[in-house]
Amino acid sequence: MVEPSQQTNAGLFHAQRIVALASASSAQMNTANSVATADSAANEFYGSLEYAAWQCLKTAWLSWLGEVNAFSSEANVSFESLKSGGQVNNPNMVHLINLNLEPSSWVSQLLRRVGEDGSVVLSTAAKSVASPVNALSLVDLDKQSELDVLTIVIAEFKQHVQSARAQQQEW
Repeated sequence: MVEPSQQTNAGLFHAQRIVALASASSAQMNTANSVATADSAANEFYGSLEYAAWQCLKTAWLSWLGEVNAFSSEANVSFESLKSGGQVNNPNMVHLINLNLEPSSWVSQLLRRVGEDGSVVLSTAAKSVASPVNALSLVDLDKQSELDVLTIVIAEFKQHVQSARAQQQEW
């Protein structure tokens, strides 16, 4: 039987590797001259990688919730109760709930994209539509790319896991 900590670590590791692959591929595609069909194929490729990374993060997240529940003596707190802000006494869960209240936090970003039913909702705000070659594509520069959001969520999630585990070892 695999322990929740190993599942959490594996999900974070694989998400990080997928983002690194997508970032490297993106850099190569940006330096090469491509036509509209290649851009469409590249967008599908990056979309698939982003989806896979979010699925890995979902696995890590659900394993992390199980691990946090194991830290306390109270009944298991579900994914849904975290989103709804239900009554929770576990300090680790309270911290996650408070992070969820901040729209720009990694928890909010994660929960906004990962549904409890297994669906992953990708943001399409910063993606340009397929257009003829040499056409101008306007993209809101204030919006972060999905890869940037993934990178931030992974880094902050890993930092949170490491600090919570260190705190549990001290107790």
